[in-house]
Amino acid sequence: MALAGYQLCFHKQGQDGSAKCDLVIAEQQTSFGALYQLRAQDRPILDQIEGGYEATSARLDIAGKRYQAFTYLALPANINAQLIPFDWYLQLVHHGAEYLNFPESVRKGLIAREQCQDRNQQRGFDQQQLLNQIKQFNQRQEPDSLASGHLLGRFGE
Repeated sequence: MALAGYQLCFHKQGQDGSAKCDLVIAEQQTSFGALYQLRAQDRPILDQIEGGYEATSARLDIAGKRYQAFTYLALPANINAQLIPFDWYLQLVHHGAEYLNFPESVRKGLIAREQCQDRNQQRGFDQQQLLNQIKQFNQRQEPDSLASGHLLGRFGE
């Protein structure tokens, strides 16, 4: 789904020292994403996993319904515009964009981004294995039947 007024950036410093995704307020831009419904007890776990970000509330209109949601924005202390994402990370983001049927221009833009190889070969291997598992899972599942949450909206709906 489209999120007007935001732009996707890769400038949040991850724990591994590489660039991770972030949304920044940009009035003339549009970013894309998915809206999931989570159980209340899962929110603190997600907050902990998403370290270095701050949860920010957002109101979204999808198919005539208004949702009160939240997204994560990088804390200023964790922003470094000089960072580059690892190749495996960009592949994970790109695969998510494909799975959620983001516009082709968005998907092509992700692949065209500057990226670097992870010097930690084991981590790179582990992440590639994860990507392969996700791809296999996604071939068997529809986006709106994900087991870990309920997808409420995606691009094109």
